[in-house]
This record gives sequence, C-alpha cells and structure tokens, in this order.
Amino acid sequence: MRDPTTSTVLYKILTPQEKLDMPDTNWAGTALDTKDGFIHLSSADQLPGTLERFFGSSSGCGDVLYIYTFTRSSVDRQRSTPIKLQFDPAAGTVFGHIYGVSDSRPVLQGIFFCFSCVLIHSPSDWLRIDDRTLTLR
Repeated sequence: MRDPTTSTVLYKILTPQEKLDMPDTNWAGTALDTKDGFIHLSSADQLPGTLERFFGSSSGCGDVLYIYTFTRSSVDRQRSTPIKLQFDPAAGTVFGHIYGVSDSRPVLQGIFFCFSCVLIHSPSDWLRIDDRTLTLR
C-alpha cells in the first residue's frame, strides 16, 4: 500500500440519502463526520477496505453508493474559511481527515453499485481505483 499522506486525491463515500442531504456550499460532511468533528476520507488504496468495513452487506446502506473526490489542491486553495487536511492514525494506518467546512461539494467520481454487496469480501476483484480513475471490473 502506498503512503496515504502522498495521495493527491482523497475519496469520500456517501449513501444516496447522504448525497441528497449534501448542500451545494459549506459542506461539513455526513452526520458521522459532524459527530466526529472532521470529514472522513480514504486514499485510493484504502477505499476498498473502507467500502468493506463501513458499507458492506451488514451495514444496511443499500446497493448504491456515491464516491466523491477531494483533491489536495482544492483543499489547499480554499481561502474563505480555512480548512485543514490532516492524516490521523486509525486501523493500523493513517487516514485523511478534513477539519473545517468545505466551501464547495467534492466532485462526484463515480456511482458504485454493490448489488447487495455480495462481492464485498474481495473488493480488489471488482474495483480498481487509483488517483485518476475509478473502474468497476
């Protein structure tokens, strides 16, 4: 696994309801993000594990998820309300967290259909993701 702190793109997974609830500006994340005080993000290498751990068949999240991207440059460019990208330890590695409110929505990278998450046990078999593309196999 590549060092998450070198990622130029970080990913945010949303359920359909979280997508509907997302405002066009001044987004502070999901209810969980708000509770925890930061927006939870994953690197490309971490995304399959995040899908499995938090959005698997036992999660009740449904069969459709939305994968959004934050580029480091967009976080660095935000000036109206300062935000900070910080990598904090979790699950034996470090994950990106945005502290503060994002001026704009992250960019929709793809719609992920997990079809009852039957294949969630081996994410790398059906999902290829890197800093530029998200591909369902």
